[in-house]
Amino acid sequence: QTNTCGDAPDAQNVQHVIFERNFFQFTAHPGGDGPSQMARAFWLEGGDFTIRDNIFDLQGIKLGDGYNNDRLVQQSPNVPRSPNLNDDDVHVLNNVVYFDETINRPFRICSSMGGGTGHRCQNNLIHLPNHSGGHYDTEGSGWLASNNVFTAANPFVGPVPDQGASSPTDFRLAPGASAVLDAGYDFGAEDTGVQVDFGAACRPADG
Repeated sequence: QTNTCGDAPDAQNVQHVIFERNFFQFTAHPGGDGPSQMARAFWLEGGDFTIRDNIFDLQGIKLGDGYNNDRLVQQSPNVPRSPNLNDDDVHVLNNVVYFDETINRPFRICSSMGGGTGHRCQNNLIHLPNHSGGHYDTEGSGWLASNNVFTAANPFVGPVPDQGASSPTDFRLAPGASAVLDAGYDFGAEDTGVQVDFGAACRPADG
């Protein structure tokens, strides 16, 4: 966010960014000294961000201690010395998360550290087959949450392959699963612009 890595008056106004249709697969920490702990997949400072239609295979992340919260997205406010920077409208939509490690700590889909308004956290599928911690849609202010699904039962067409061996096709939704085509929030019902998927569908039929 800031080109001086601190609370500087010349912080850049980062906004209007879309992360979509990516496949994130965790393998190992560079250098061979073990995996890193994933406290958050995205840590954002800015506004008008959209994170949609991504798949996160989080097998193998470092477990750490039970105090920490895992988050798909954490949004932090802009630096206070640069007024009028955009903190609004972070939209987290239609993402899939798979995390099969056995641990008791909270998992939160969307988190805000007090920055901005108009955030949306909707239609995300979080498959945690061995997770015994709390499950929460949001943390902090500014969020509208709906139609997020946490499930311990496998919603996919088959078992997910081991760490480093999965592909996006392994995360196709099975017929009758807890999250299927058009079962969630209807983004086409309002004028949401770029928030709808290509073709105005929530999740494609092919997963």
